[in-house]
Amino acid sequence: MSGANASPVGRSHQEKSGANASPVGRSHQEKSGANASPARSASAIARSLKKRRSHREMFKQVRFWKFWQFGMLVCFGIVIGVWAAAQVSVARQPLSNWMPAGALLYLESSDFATQLRDWNRSEVKTKWLASKNHEQFLTTRLVLKLKEVYREFSSAAGFEPDLDELETVAGTDTALALYDLGRLDLVYISRLPSAQLGQNVLTRVRADYQSRNAAGESYFVRQSGNRTAAFAIAGDYVVVSTREDLLATALELIRGNTAGRSISQETWYEDALRAIAGDATGPVAVRLVMDLPNVIKTPYFRSYWIQRNTADLRNYSAFLSQVKRNTDALEENRVLIRSEQMPILAHESATTELQRHIPDGVGLFRLWDTSSVDFAMDLIRQKFFAAGPTASIARRNAPVFSLDGPVGSEADLQTRIDKAPKPSLAGALTLELLKALVESAGLEAILHLESSLPMDDTTFVRSDAVVALRASTAWNAADVRSALTAAVASYQSVSAIGLQWRNVASGNYMLSQWDGLLPLTIYVDGQTLWIARTPALLSSALNQSTATAPQSGSYLARYIHRGELSPYLKIMRMLDLSDQPNYSSFFSENIGSLASALDVIQSVSVKTNDSGLVQRQAIRYELAR
Repeated sequence: MSGANASPVGRSHQEKSGANASPVGRSHQEKSGANASPARSASAIARSLKKRRSHREMFKQVRFWKFWQFGMLVCFGIVIGVWAAAQVSVARQPLSNWMPAGALLYLESSDFATQLRDWNRSEVKTKWLASKNHEQFLTTRLVLKLKEVYREFSSAAGFEPDLDELETVAGTDTALALYDLGRLDLVYISRLPSAQLGQNVLTRVRADYQSRNAAGESYFVRQSGNRTAAFAIAGDYVVVSTREDLLATALELIRGNTAGRSISQETWYEDALRAIAGDATGPVAVRLVMDLPNVIKTPYFRSYWIQRNTADLRNYSAFLSQVKRNTDALEENRVLIRSEQMPILAHESATTELQRHIPDGVGLFRLWDTSSVDFAMDLIRQKFFAAGPTASIARRNAPVFSLDGPVGSEADLQTRIDKAPKPSLAGALTLELLKALVESAGLEAILHLESSLPMDDTTFVRSDAVVALRASTAWNAADVRSALTAAVASYQSVSAIGLQWRNVASGNYMLSQWDGLLPLTIYVDGQTLWIARTPALLSSALNQSTATAPQSGSYLARYIHRGELSPYLKIMRMLDLSDQPNYSSFFSENIGSLASALDVIQSVSVKTNDSGLVQRQAIRYELAR
């Protein structure tokens, strides 16, 4: 049997070995075989066969084990590959794809942990918390309501979610969606490192939560009163919500359930991200996207929106703002999308010409590409003639009746009360002639310059202002002087005394200035009309010839915060001067302390481009070095 199964090489070797055996050896083998007993030969053959079968079985087992190992390695490799592929795809998913639809606003950060940590340890935060502005802020109705909601959330969550606790669940890719401004219903998703997933405030309090399941994922819920706290761990992400249904929907979206609808499919979100094109996928410190029409409808927005321009915002369907951090500046980009296309008439040559005359050190400049004559008149009125409101306040309530007033006598019976009061001898500002000149000239752009003057006076703070009107046609200097004199003659002078124009030389320019106490200086340069309080800032603008390339935009502005802070604070202190012992220093302590807390900002510049449907704003906050 063994010889039958032997290989040809083995048989050949055996035959060769037998052929070469010596006669003595062969004779000895034959003799030994002849003398062997039959029982011993059978036993030896049986042992040999058993041994060979054992070797074959062992070989089969070894071969099977190797095949099993190989198969397991292949399967394990496939599983690892699928898992790795799934992890890569999850990491690249925008978090807006996992946020349930119906949100009013969406906030995200590519590195929320860094932003939160830097703010929590920043000097700006320390200054603001110690300021009067923060002290007054804590007494506002908004903060009192937020404190009430905070207590309710703390009770539902089982811990106080302060900034230190929030740092334990703050990761890199992070997003928050707000669904109700009143109840503050929200969903929060953040990608955490593996170590942080097992060591955060949520894992410490998980034993006090009820365990439930949605989309094959376990999540935890805790309730207190009408507030709910729910969270789940999905892969590398922690998901937190104040509504159980929102958390379940988010888990469905994370698992890839296409039946659910996400924020990324909302029209307002798609339009906003489409407007910023390539920047939509880049890393940002903070990005905010708002469903503006639905946000405006809420009473909370109308109550607490400090700008009070709700009527203007109704023309827009979406708003986006994103901030990027650089070593020397913060760069914010805003996008406002209108509901309907608006006609835009640009005057780039006019704005380019006016940009040439912006002094480098001016405290504030604003440049508008506009043809609005009414806007120009309001600006001239505010900066040179009247600081108060242009119209009287309409009162709807009757005056308060006082019992302590003087009592009349019989002589008062002869006083007629059915006659109209005599007209006041005091005149009023009338800019109608100047307005007609601006309309006929064809206004194209407006430049406003303003700067505080050196504080040589220890009591008062003065400022200088310039307004330049760029028109499509040349201005008539004599007509402008006559219109300005007529505007104030009825209340500033008698027989135009102090309103006579005199020539004032300033460098290579000859300016016109009133000879009275009212400060007003003008200069006409072809298509540009310059109006100023004093010749100083006007001369600086006329002699300026900036070498920087002009920018295109419907609005440009810059404010040098560091340079204007000291005069600003001095004005705030003057406004609060009072002989009352308990007088609230609103301007100097409240508003002034906020300005001081933000002294890390050197300057702020703004550029707006408007296409009629999409308005883009670029704001740069230059940081002090």
